[in-house]
Amino acid sequence: MAETNRIVEKINRDYQSALKVYKVARDFRRAGTEVATQLPDFLTSINWYTFRQDGENQFYLETWVLEEDEGDILRNGLKHFGAYGMTPKFNSTNHWCYSCTIMVGENEVKIVVDGGSKPPECRIEEFRETREVITYKAICPETGEEL
Repeated sequence: MAETNRIVEKINRDYQSALKVYKVARDFRRAGTEVATQLPDFLTSINWYTFRQDGENQFYLETWVLEEDEGDILRNGLKHFGAYGMTPKFNSTNHWCYSCTIMVGENEVKIVVDGGSKPPECRIEEFRETREVITYKAICPETGEEL
């Protein structure tokens, strides 16, 4: 048997790490495909920003930034599909996001719709916050130089 050295040990560690990543991706592909094939057309026809598995039977789905009317259409479709917990949030990029949850079989899918119109009951107020910034410098005691 050949003697191993640190380079061979690193190669083996890298291989094991890549193998773990592959197994996670393979398992997600199986579970994600099962969920994705059960979704209605209005959801599967959108270009999504991300779709990931957050735990056993839990998935996360988020759109790219949508135009206001596209976001509203998607939100209405989600409501008809049985989405619950629809909550708005105002982003710093000056638009609205909505998050909700749907059930697909036994799987819970949290969906974030990045876009949509302002909820009628909400208003936007400017808020300014100032903070004191403290910086530090290192000084060498022998030379008095800043490091």
